[in-house]
Amino acid sequence: MSVSKQFAIQQFNRTLNHINDGGTPVREVLTFPLNTIDRIKKALQAVGPGVVVWQHTSAYHAVAMHITKGEGFNYSRIMLDLIAKGVTDIDSFEEAWQLTNGDQTRGNFPILGGGSATANSRKKHSSYIIVDQDIPPKEISSIKGELTEMQVDRTHLIPSGVTGIENHKALLIDFDGWLNEVPMNEFEQLMLNKTKQQDIIWIAYVKNNLLSHNITWKYIIMDEQYNIINSREWVDDRWTYIWRFDNYQNDIPS
Repeated sequence: MSVSKQFAIQQFNRTLNHINDGGTPVREVLTFPLNTIDRIKKALQAVGPGVVVWQHTSAYHAVAMHITKGEGFNYSRIMLDLIAKGVTDIDSFEEAWQLTNGDQTRGNFPILGGGSATANSRKKHSSYIIVDQDIPPKEISSIKGELTEMQVDRTHLIPSGVTGIENHKALLIDFDGWLNEVPMNEFEQLMLNKTKQQDIIWIAYVKNNLLSHNITWKYIIMDEQYNIINSREWVDDRWTYIWRFDNYQNDIPS
């Protein structure tokens, strides 16, 4: 998409300012379980809008955030990728623009070579919930589609366009590539579009299906009065999962 150089600089500065301001705070909840809507509401109201709360145990992984109106698209993926590749001030952005568009005052957002730095970085960072790469995908599963090559994505429980966070084990898990890139992405974009008109509560809840070694990912999207707007659930039974946890995470009071 063609944009003016001035607009591109404004978008770059907006993303960079969010990051330099400290980005999105992430708070682990250890004093009570986040296994009901009421308890998630309690945690979110304690920290206020714009803060991620999370909890991980041997049974579930819960993440939630109150996203205020207009804050659903704070961080551009293209801009995050540029910053990850070392474009961290206006001078280096000007150089990237010149490499992509020459002296033109309109053009494409700069995209440097080498693939997605953020995607490659995510693959290297730790997560509590990972696919066992020594076990091939099951030929029969409940998943209705597949990519040209079956793959596992390391993906966000809250989109990075909201948080600006690429690498935090509270927000990253493995999940089937087709589920992540097709039905889940469609649902996420639909829900994020609602932030243009209203606040939303974003809840992601992942269940450890112990006996079958697979996982269930559920989204619950609510308004600021905690009325459900929409919800969706997916089971990844194509891949075999390893569910890690730290010992202290099973000591959360009930």
